[in-house]
Amino acid sequence: MNINEMHVRVRGKLDRENSLSSDDLTPGLIDLSLQAASLIELERRYGVQNQAGESFDMTAKRRAELSTLHVFSPSDIQPPLSATEGEDYHGIYYYTDFDTTAKPLWVLTGLSVKIRHTNSSTHPDKVVAVDEIERDDLDKVLTGAYTKPSYNWGRVPVIISKATDTSDTGRLFIYTGDDFGVAEVYPSYLHFPTPVFFGGYNSLDGLYVSGDPQVNSDMPQMLHQHIVDTAASLLTSNLQDSDLLNLTETIRAKNEF
Repeated sequence: MNINEMHVRVRGKLDRENSLSSDDLTPGLIDLSLQAASLIELERRYGVQNQAGESFDMTAKRRAELSTLHVFSPSDIQPPLSATEGEDYHGIYYYTDFDTTAKPLWVLTGLSVKIRHTNSSTHPDKVVAVDEIERDDLDKVLTGAYTKPSYNWGRVPVIISKATDTSDTGRLFIYTGDDFGVAEVYPSYLHFPTPVFFGGYNSLDGLYVSGDPQVNSDMPQMLHQHIVDTAASLLTSNLQDSDLLNLTETIRAKNEF
């Protein structure tokens, strides 16, 4: 659906529940409800465990439902990230911030790095998956014979934390051994759904102004009707019986997943 059709369907559902109630809604309010509904539908699908026992078909279905939000690197959307060398009492590390992407990161789904041996003329670059660890395990990991960083074994421990006290940006700390460094970082992630825009108003967050072109949902088409239904439910939640609404959501979740 394009944004015009989504608005028409939301208004149609509202008018069936309460005659002509959609006349009181502005395009901006409907857009906000559609964006909230997009996030709800995204959260419903990511990391959900099928209560009846997860099958390949279910996993494939959810993967398809999130396909348009998946960004991988290296790609045109997300080029490789460079890493800066640093050193602390743990030793040498490399760091990079997740603030250079064209699409805002929602959740990190995978991470690999290209490591480069200090003697690169005899040792080729390797692309390896990283091992995310907790901060309080760092000392043990970095000194353990079978856990410390290793070029030969492709062991690269990392920590993800906040970049600075005043920033909402995440920072990746990559700890390396004495024999290799980090050439490039390849993040794989789901990005936030792009906010829709019907047009004709200035958005509260300043992202869009009245004269900007319309922006359609970048969620997969198979989810658009779910988004419309959820948006209408959010707008009419004060008109519905709460027990019936909770029962409806429970039944829908069990049937969907």
